[in-house]
Amino acid sequence: MSDILSMLKAQRVDIVETNGDLRISLYNSASQPSTLPAGASGMAFFDCDGQEYGGLVLQSAKTAPGFYESNLSLTFGKSDKQAVQAGIREENGIRRYGYTIYDKISGENAKDANCDRLFVGKEPDGSLAVRLKDSKGIERINLILDNEGETHIVVYDASGSIISSLKI
Repeated sequence: MSDILSMLKAQRVDIVETNGDLRISLYNSASQPSTLPAGASGMAFFDCDGQEYGGLVLQSAKTAPGFYESNLSLTFGKSDKQAVQAGIREENGIRRYGYTIYDKISGENAKDANCDRLFVGKEPDGSLAVRLKDSKGIERINLILDNEGETHIVVYDASGSIISSLKI
């Protein structure tokens, strides 16, 4: 078993097909593929056209003395059109984490915008939430279980104004 390495240290490792096409890249923040956000470390997956199609990404930085910000996410979809994400965002001990489904926004001002259509997770205040937006990116329904165990249901109209709010 002399051909087994006990450790491999690298700034970037690219997994390629026999024809050289990139499929997976493991990288640090200084050597990441150009399609990814600056300062990220992780692993990216690439489709047959060489486009990033998801990955596992960590971004973490000290923003000032005693302050920090960290993001960790597992995403699926093209880099500019993520489809699904499981993630956590922490800023100085305050966390928001959950599962998000993204979709292209419709309408005349949408262009190629992407928005979170569904979020299921834990909010920074500790409440659990299910948040739904319509195809224009406007919040339409929120289901919230707060820290005291109270259930809140909020329904919005097409302009984003509350039309019904119920505390159970």
